[in-house]
Amino acid sequence: MASSTDSEEPVPFDIRLIPAAAASWSITATGILAGPSAAVKATVVTCAIVVLGAVVLQRISKGRADTARHVWSGAAAVIVVALCFGGAIWLQMRSVAEHPVAAAAQNRAWITAVVDLEEDPRRLPAPGPRMVML
Repeated sequence: MASSTDSEEPVPFDIRLIPAAAASWSITATGILAGPSAAVKATVVTCAIVVLGAVVLQRISKGRADTARHVWSGAAAVIVVALCFGGAIWLQMRSVAEHPVAAAAQNRAWITAVVDLEEDPRRLPAPGPRMVML
């Protein structure tokens, strides 16, 4: 008896998530490395590239049915993901940039932290040097 995998033809790779992943990671990396204003610029550039790519794809596959609907729904999904990631990284990097500890660190200030332990320290069972979890 032949298994079902023997009779099936190989399935092509599913690359539907690659544009959204590439957009989100590029916006996130740009925002982390260059700051909140760069995250906004990267989001705008990414959305423009997606729209341009959708126009090119629509023109290339002009003879196929329902192409415009599929191309623009995919482009809209990638743009929504890009806007969400752009907004999230903008908020995060803005809060980091405006945090008082970051401002003090830029001025090379000394910061003292007061910590109140609520539990006794516990030894961590890990290979290597002894570590304590506080």
